[in-house]
Amino acid sequence: MGCGSENDDAPEPTVSVSPRDPSADDVITVRAPTLYGRGDRGDGSNYHFNLAGPTGEDCRDSFESAIGMFAWERRSTERGGEVVIRLYYPTRADRDPLTREQGATWCPGTYNGAVEWRNPINLERRTLANGIKIFGKLIGTYSFQIPKG
Repeated sequence: MGCGSENDDAPEPTVSVSPRDPSADDVITVRAPTLYGRGDRGDGSNYHFNLAGPTGEDCRDSFESAIGMFAWERRSTERGGEVVIRLYYPTRADRDPLTREQGATWCPGTYNGAVEWRNPINLERRTLANGIKIFGKLIGTYSFQIPKG
């Protein structure tokens, strides 16, 4: 038939991270193309943003963050089509990069992430080469490096 299953990974479209060379106190913006529509609250389908990296007061711990978003929650129309946008805030003490923590900075090191499309009808857990665990259709992976201060 020529159609792949929902879990076949096609070549990855670009998932972008800005700023390109972030500093320890920058807010990180991740943009991913809305390849599968806007998501549906009724069936639970959504774009899922995953991020893992160093954290803690001494930066010796690690965190994994995953948040599902519908494309209408935070989106824009940019050159090339509609994208869904996730903001990550510097984190250490509360280990939650989804909320702003006054005066927090990122730990130095590498942060890896992935954006996936989750449709609850067809979920299959797997681990990507960058260590991120996903359950849905891969949109793309990303990473950013915070230099030592």
